[in-house]
Amino acid sequence: MQRDNGLLIHCTGRQGAFWNVWMRSLECQIQENDFGDFFALAGTIANLPVRKDQDDGSLIYDPNGVKVAVSFLPGFTAEQVVRSKNYEKSFGEWNTIEIMSIGDKAVFIINGNVVSALTEARYKEDGLEIPLRGGKIQIQSEGAEAYYKNIQIKGIDEFPSEIMKATNWNK
Repeated sequence: MQRDNGLLIHCTGRQGAFWNVWMRSLECQIQENDFGDFFALAGTIANLPVRKDQDDGSLIYDPNGVKVAVSFLPGFTAEQVVRSKNYEKSFGEWNTIEIMSIGDKAVFIINGNVVSALTEARYKEDGLEIPLRGGKIQIQSEGAEAYYKNIQIKGIDEFPSEIMKATNWNK
């Protein structure tokens, strides 16, 4: 069984909104061989550019791909987008996970490589789509032991130019 955890950002609403455990949020998956996958939890929605995997049909983050809206809500194409490439280090080595977020945009960076980027984060409530531009941070554990060190939270006013280029947001 894969060790499964995650970092949840823009957490809002009630505790337990998703699976009676986590708040409504955007998840950066931290699971063996899946570091950087994106999940939209408990009514959240986000747009990501993707390409379809030819083998299994999964949606893979591709900054040059077709933009799709992702959510666990009914009527959406998918609830998950797979990271662009596996940059995870071998078992037992430390990985560096960075999440940069400004407003309704977020970027997931694994060991210095952009693996996923989302825009227009929002949630649906009472039939309305409400922008999701902030919230709490949760460290998710799904029954797997995980260790974290050197946790840093820093404010940013703009995404660095290399991030803008890697995500194609500078177009």
